[in-house]
Amino acid sequence: MERKEEGAREETQGSAEKMTPELFQVIADHILGNISVADREGNILFCNKAMAETFDCSVEEYMKYNVFTMHSGGILNRFAAAAECLNTAREVVRYITTKNGKMMMIQCRPVFDGEGRVEMVVGYSQTEEMYHAFLERINEEKANLQNALQYLENSSEFFTESRNGAVQALYETAGKAAGSDSTVIIYGESGTGKEVLARYIHRTGGRARRPFIPVNCAAVPRELMESEFFGYEKGAFTGADARGKTGLFEMADNSTLFLDEVGEMPLSMQSKLLRVLETGEMRRIGGGKTIHVDVRILAATNRDLRELVREGLFREDLYYRLSVIPLTTVPLRERKEDIMPLAEHFLQEYNRKYKMNKYFSPDMRRGLERYFWPGNIRELKNFVERMTILSSSDCLDAGGGPDQQGSPGNHGETETPTPSDSGEQTQGAMTLKEAQQEFQRRYIRETVGRCGGNISEAARQLGIHRSGIYRLLK
Repeated sequence: MERKEEGAREETQGSAEKMTPELFQVIADHILGNISVADREGNILFCNKAMAETFDCSVEEYMKYNVFTMHSGGILNRFAAAAECLNTAREVVRYITTKNGKMMMIQCRPVFDGEGRVEMVVGYSQTEEMYHAFLERINEEKANLQNALQYLENSSEFFTESRNGAVQALYETAGKAAGSDSTVIIYGESGTGKEVLARYIHRTGGRARRPFIPVNCAAVPRELMESEFFGYEKGAFTGADARGKTGLFEMADNSTLFLDEVGEMPLSMQSKLLRVLETGEMRRIGGGKTIHVDVRILAATNRDLRELVREGLFREDLYYRLSVIPLTTVPLRERKEDIMPLAEHFLQEYNRKYKMNKYFSPDMRRGLERYFWPGNIRELKNFVERMTILSSSDCLDAGGGPDQQGSPGNHGETETPTPSDSGEQTQGAMTLKEAQQEFQRRYIRETVGRCGGNISEAARQLGIHRSGIYRLLK
């Protein structure tokens, strides 16, 4: 045991001997922040490159300063924190501004000798710009983590384990595409899972450890689109953030940028997007520096891009640049064998979320499978959530009370998943309009009853004005 302890001490001493001043300088220069050390007379003993750069000087020039004269010499806007630390022998934290206008938060701590006297002061600081950049990076990572958790929470392998042959073939092709950096364009109706497919390509590809950055092109105002995608330098235009802004392309460097509803992108931005795709180069607004980015583009649209090209609303060269690997999602009406597995998945998700134990009645199952689902998977998910919340019974059936607005109804030759009170489908006993009116009245009465006769609360839950309740109950 003694030999082991002695060997450990020798190893520790050997490691300490390897810490040369040169190595310590390298370590200090790679720390995020400014470091400086002053002796008891206020002379600078050490600083890293970041500290010197904050004062727009070299390390050698900075070490000529004395902390007691930095304020009077115009180097700082107030008495140096290190000087106060030497005078008070206490830790000092303060906000200061340098002669070149850089603001920073600095912390100084005293180091005592064997007799309890202050021997030196160690200072650590971060400029406001550095601090905000660090916070921005933390927020980005936090958002990426939240997106990942949300994706894991809301998505499951049932998308790739579809019972439908066309969906299976789609994901097989997507898996092959994931192994490359080729641009992918995903076509499909709204609600068919285009973003889910894009996320699948990202998380099974070589960039899976990097964030997946989605952007809805239709939701970005045209006047802000260039600054959102390319960012800008500080002071680039009136109203610009004083710190500048990192654009989506820089954020997605070495990762994946998902352009949803790319068909809504204005022509002026299409040309700029094409240049980045072809050269991998971009510039911030107001910047003269060319920035190289390595971004994989996945795009999606529910519009026919070829038709937009013919109409002059979409660049033909960009169309071909995006269409390296085209994929098309399958609408829910063409994959009926997946309706109940999807519905069950969503139901279990909401059961966990709301701590419930709901289940589908046989009639509801038949109705769900017969319905046309024009809103596809998104409509199904919203319908299941609505039924889970509004149903007064654990058994989800016609009496569960889905809102008539946006709830499944007859579409073409398909049937509604909301049967009559008897549990049987209406067989021509009344017209469709009469049946809808009767369902409205019944559902409103049930809602008013659940609210204890409070018409205002019932109107709030129904999303209509209280006068509408009286009118619809006539």
